[in-house]
Amino acid sequence: MLYWHTSNDRPWIITRYEIVYWEDGNSNDTVTINLTDFTDNQTDFILDLSYLELDREYLFKLKPHSIEGPGNFSGALPVFTGRCLPAPPTDVLVDRDCPHMVWMVSWIRVQEAVWNLTKFQVLISSSMDSQILVEVPIVNQEIKDYIINITTFNISNEYTINISAVGIEGTGKYSTDLNVHPPRCVPTPPWNLTVTRQCPYTWVLSWNEPNFTNVDIIGFQIRFIAADSPTRYLDVAATSSESSNKSHKIDLYGLNMSQEHSIQVSSVGIEGLGNYSEIFYFFPQRCIPPPPILGIQRHCPGPWELVWQNDLHGRGWVISQYEVMRTSSIGQTELFQIAVVEQNQTFYSLTMDDLDVDGEYNFTVRGFTGDGPGNFSVVMRYQPERCVPFPPVSIYLHQTEMSTLVVTWSTSDQSPIIGTHFEVMLKHRESNHTMTQLIQASVSSDSDYQTTFVDLISLNTYLVTLREYSEEGPSNYTEVMEIQLS
Repeated sequence: MLYWHTSNDRPWIITRYEIVYWEDGNSNDTVTINLTDFTDNQTDFILDLSYLELDREYLFKLKPHSIEGPGNFSGALPVFTGRCLPAPPTDVLVDRDCPHMVWMVSWIRVQEAVWNLTKFQVLISSSMDSQILVEVPIVNQEIKDYIINITTFNISNEYTINISAVGIEGTGKYSTDLNVHPPRCVPTPPWNLTVTRQCPYTWVLSWNEPNFTNVDIIGFQIRFIAADSPTRYLDVAATSSESSNKSHKIDLYGLNMSQEHSIQVSSVGIEGLGNYSEIFYFFPQRCIPPPPILGIQRHCPGPWELVWQNDLHGRGWVISQYEVMRTSSIGQTELFQIAVVEQNQTFYSLTMDDLDVDGEYNFTVRGFTGDGPGNFSVVMRYQPERCVPFPPVSIYLHQTEMSTLVVTWSTSDQSPIIGTHFEVMLKHRESNHTMTQLIQASVSSDSDYQTTFVDLISLNTYLVTLREYSEEGPSNYTEVMEIQLS
């Protein structure tokens, strides 16, 4: 189409337009067109040039005529009769139908174009392979998305893909170069990374295989990330799954327990390494024992013995020593270290002969391994046990004269200690008057004793009870015995 415009306030009346054109470079072969079919006040004009040959360059001149004669020609206007070619497709992508050796090349047609398409041309080139041209016919002008399958890619090569649309008048421009390595079929990342301690020497890294993957997994790669050292990699061959959730694990050695560690795991397929899992951050768990359970006992008349149990849960810690903390009621704190010589011992103890029987103490214990100390046990509060005899036994009361009462007794065979003396208490029931006698104890543990109360009142009732003393205090009283004098 040739367009031109004239002013509507012209003082003359145009009767016709003379249009002269010729092919560029051939000015001797001109064509003249006279345009007379228009109104007097028309200002815009259109001349159909569809009859011109395509791919030619022409020069056009235009001269108006009035009733008084012709005007001047306009300057020469170059016109190129180019073809109406479609725009290149967009969104060119390459994907893979794993695990098959089939790649999908997809693209989107430009829908806004006014031309009809006949086909697409997909050009695939590589420096290592010969060029491939695939033609995709258009069967429906309304289809926007297109896809084709390619089975000739080599996953080791890089390819350049260009696509052009072909219309009635020819082939349009190719799309922008898409440089791709054909996608490999690699597994998705593992998940559920955890690190636990296998005391006393190793840590165990475990993970689960991907839940959904259509690629066979032949191994894993573990990446260790540290801020102060180079990244390390460890390749692990895939073994048979240890459980229904396809879990795997390996032992780790020599982790620095004073810093945080970062680990990622990637699945490895036949065609290569997949993406790494999310980073798993952890501080290495220390191998420390649980708090012991405490007890204390007295071996009269000897010292006290604090006792605790080693490795209550049987987890196999290698314990080097125990630390006992003792705090008195006056606020004095003391620490005792007990070396562990044999790991197969069940019970450990601390012997103490310096406890004050009038005081009170708090005890707590913790164990040590090569990784450091464990937690202290629950504090045990203890009032030191006194070493006192058992109450006297075999007590016998008899009246020898009208106002005389004889009390006899023996020491208990089960008594843990030989006392220093006995206290014999006689109470008059009616008046509550009490008389007490202290009897020196014998150095022999099987002695019999007696004492006599005189000037008692006849026909009155008396109550008798006894107890034995040691250096640390008295035993309990015997049961009260009753006698009525004659």
